[in-house]
Amino acid sequence: LLNIFERRELDKEEVKERVDMRQLLHNYGVGAAMPGMATQRIFKCPFHDDRSPSFSVDFKRKLWNCHAGDGGGDCFSFVMRMENCTFAEALHILDQAF
Repeated sequence: LLNIFERRELDKEEVKERVDMRQLLHNYGVGAAMPGMATQRIFKCPFHDDRSPSFSVDFKRKLWNCHAGDGGGDCFSFVMRMENCTFAEALHILDQAF
């Protein structure tokens, strides 16, 4: 018998597909929830004191990069940095949010 309390295995690609990167950034106070067709934008970096925008985001590919040398990655690594958490925790956070 299947244990009804057994946690389902989360699929990284399925969760990533559901993530709305614009909304994710907005949830963490980066930029605004910007509707529209632009696939890339630059913001002030949430990871360091930024005088001029150095944080670029590719919404279509769900990637980010800090051009001031503070790293880059995907939606999972963004949540990991913002929440100071593991990949498994970030996966769960994104699964719940989207």
